[in-house]
Order: sequence, then structure tokens, then C-alpha cells
Amino acid sequence: AVGANNQSANVSVRLQPRNTLNMPGMNVNSRMRPDGSFEFASVPPGSYYLMATTNGGNRGHFARMPIDVGTSNIEGLVVTINPGISVIGHVKLDGDAQDVPQSFNIRLNPRDPGSGVGALQPGKTGADGNFRIDDVNPDHYTVNLNPMPGNLYLKSIRAGNVDVMASGLDLSNGSSPALDIVVGTNPASVVG
Repeated sequence: AVGANNQSANVSVRLQPRNTLNMPGMNVNSRMRPDGSFEFASVPPGSYYLMATTNGGNRGHFARMPIDVGTSNIEGLVVTINPGISVIGHVKLDGDAQDVPQSFNIRLNPRDPGSGVGALQPGKTGADGNFRIDDVNPDHYTVNLNPMPGNLYLKSIRAGNVDVMASGLDLSNGSSPALDIVVGTNPASVVG
């Protein structure tokens, strides 16, 4: 495992159980050697994520690889930590309204709470409704928009042909199509 520009000095690696019933203390850490190699000794059999995390730059990046440990050694694993990517998009009101009524914060939250992704700074819409979030780790996220006054609601979020509200924003391939966010203006009422 090596960081950006093959710098391994600021990289840490650990094994994290994939079974959520295991306690957080079950994580196994390893020291990164100067050549970028690492070794975990005496790992109990089970399903793990091999996590490699950098702490250089403005915020860390990480890579996660699922592995299954049995009774024999596993050798030659290679983990690549990719640089952060930019997520851009546009927020607009539903229907004929063209103006964005206020400034919104667009937040990306990891879909897997144990993924190791740190908190991201939100993107803010400009007067034209456009936003940009830089240095996003290639992973899977939910997209949230706030503040949302009572007369508005989040109607849809699309990334190309993908319904992001249903499936989340998958950046694991290292790229992101522009997000199109539509805010509805006439929320329904439910009376019981």
C-alpha cells in the first residue's frame, strides 16, 4: 500500500471485521514499512476489510479491500489509495421557477458508517444554484440538502441516469457525473 506519489510514510493499515457484531476493539493494526509493505501476524480466521488510510494533505484518503482470512497465509495484496475527486452539481426549483430561493448546503455522508471516511465540508450553492465539493474520497455516499424550509422538500437527485435518492452516490470508480438536484415547492399534507 502506498500513498500519493508512492509516499508510504503517512499511511496506516488495519484489518476491520466485516461482521458488525464484532466489537471495534477487534481491529488489527500494522506498521507501514518505508518500502510500503505491511504484515499482520496471527489474524483469526474471518471476513475483514483491509483499510489503508493516508493522513497527508488537507484531509485523509483511504482504500478498502474485502478479504477472507482462512487457515493459510495471504500474500501479495496490493492496495491503491486514489486521490480525492470533485463533485459538481446544480440545485433548481421544481416547475417553472428558475431562481434558487436561498443558499443550500449539500452534504455527502458515507453510506457505510464504518467506512473510515472522515466528515466532508459541505458544498454551498451560489446564486446560480451551482455547487462544487472538492477532495471527495472515492466511496459510496448519501446526499443531503439543508436547510429545507417547511414549504420546500427534496424532490429528486440524479447523477446522469441514476436515482441518487434510491441508490446513493457511488464514486468508487473514481469519477462523478454532475448532480442534478430538484427541490419541490408544494409538499403534500398527511392527516391522520
